[in-house]
Amino acid sequence: MAVGEASTQAVAMNHVGEASYVLDRLYRIDLLRRTDPEYSCNAAKNHTEANRYTNVFPYDNAILPGAYINASLIPTLPDAERGFPCIASQAPLPNTYPVFFEHICTQKPRVILNLTPLEEQGIPKSDRYWPLDTTSPLLAGPWSVSLLSIETAADAFPGTKAAVLDRLCVRRLQLSRPGLSHNVTQLHFVGWPDHGDLDVQRFSSLLEAVHVIQGESARPVWIHCSAGIGRSGTVIGALLAQMQQSSFLAQHTALEKATYLTAYMRKFRPGSVQTSTQLMSMAATIEALFQGV
Repeated sequence: MAVGEASTQAVAMNHVGEASYVLDRLYRIDLLRRTDPEYSCNAAKNHTEANRYTNVFPYDNAILPGAYINASLIPTLPDAERGFPCIASQAPLPNTYPVFFEHICTQKPRVILNLTPLEEQGIPKSDRYWPLDTTSPLLAGPWSVSLLSIETAADAFPGTKAAVLDRLCVRRLQLSRPGLSHNVTQLHFVGWPDHGDLDVQRFSSLLEAVHVIQGESARPVWIHCSAGIGRSGTVIGALLAQMQQSSFLAQHTALEKATYLTAYMRKFRPGSVQTSTQLMSMAATIEALFQGV
């Protein structure tokens, strides 16, 4: 191995060690909050059938008003100069589809960003809450979900960075029940393995896709992976960074900024950003945003 390669590898290993230390410290804070009444999770514990995982519970102070669903509202940082809140949720279970659709129609997001395939390596990760084609709607209780259109990223986002995402499917859905209806765009990206990282180019392209659909809207962006903490938290952290004043991006190292954003998100959804590689992916993408890449 050449000296330059060895040096680069050593730096990378050092960053992994720093990121692992950060997440261990944040995990300890999550544990301390379990005994703090301000960070109770009673709703989740009272609705175990509505949780995909037995160890991923949202805080009561951040859940959405109305019927329980495993989702957390993450607001912009107090000093954000622009932007929109994000909703991080688990992939909805079939028994929660009606509640999920009700919340979608109440919150009225323009975007649902789905970051997980239905299964990975034979393990179920999500359930299909949309129809397969434009002719047969999906029915769940009083709800009907129609597929209005389906496009590749190249067709949906011509001339933008998002067009290169060959594993992104763009679905336009209509959710309706008697007296209520809402149209939403689902961005379904299956190019990011669970617990894994995402390179800067594709990460930046994914953010671009969200912004193209979101436009200037202040409505929340709904983001889910399987549990709604790892990949979802990583994307939300990068979105929060984009909403900050330019001076925020100019201060401290990229990893310090990613740490600050992760600590902030965990006040609303424990466990946000699960792995050191995810934290490093966020940091690298934030640095690229600062450099104008």
